[in-house]
Amino acid sequence: MHDALFENLDQWSNNNANTVFVGYADENGLDTISFEACLEAGKYEEVIQADLDSGISHGISGTPSFLINGQLLVGAQPAAVFEAAIDTVTEGGTIASNDRQIEPSQPPAAPTPAAFNDEFAGAMGDPQAPVTIVEFTDYQCPYCARHSLDTMPDIVREMVDAGRVYYILKDLPLDQLHPDARSAAVAARCAGEQEMYWEMHDIIFDTQDEWAGQGAGANDLYIEYAVNLSLDDEAFEACLASGRFDQEVEANANEARALGISGTP
Repeated sequence: MHDALFENLDQWSNNNANTVFVGYADENGLDTISFEACLEAGKYEEVIQADLDSGISHGISGTPSFLINGQLLVGAQPAAVFEAAIDTVTEGGTIASNDRQIEPSQPPAAPTPAAFNDEFAGAMGDPQAPVTIVEFTDYQCPYCARHSLDTMPDIVREMVDAGRVYYILKDLPLDQLHPDARSAAVAARCAGEQEMYWEMHDIIFDTQDEWAGQGAGANDLYIEYAVNLSLDDEAFEACLASGRFDQEVEANANEARALGISGTP
């Protein structure tokens, strides 16, 4: 199953993934009824969360990452790099790309605040608030949708509206995983031209299962959402077709990469 998932990444990187997973189970001779019941039960969610928490406690922020006798090796590396790293560690040395032993009991040092450029998709709150949160999002990312729908309302109510936080949102479409995320980012920005960025932002995340995986057909759904928001749908459609926000979205993505950000949210 591990191999099938990686070989067919483009097939399941949307909200219909479970149907595809059941197909792989059938192809591999598994009991599909038991497999589907396992998916729906969520029995491994706590185990996966524990792995995630463990990675964070080791200072790991990207994948793939490897701990070789406690020393961190990051990135998809050729076999020769693994061989050299293993030889180095076996001989008592330190992997060249790693300047410290990773100890679970020692959390990573507080990072230096990053400097951001002025281009963003949307912002809310007081720019003079004592805290600024910058989120990089991918509209097709299920975890981003969960954040937007479950966590964001609390942040807005308790922090943004209270004047404690200035919240900035930037785009980071992960094109290889989520090929429709970029068009969704453009749709939200086009709504922003009519002062409805956050309203479109919310609808796009709330309807992720409708437009994700639709390719060019997603634009028809974005236009439908624009009509529901009482936008000027002709101006909105013209904006989608113009490509005028393509450079801004890419600028956000490039900024994220320069900061070492490779995941969302």
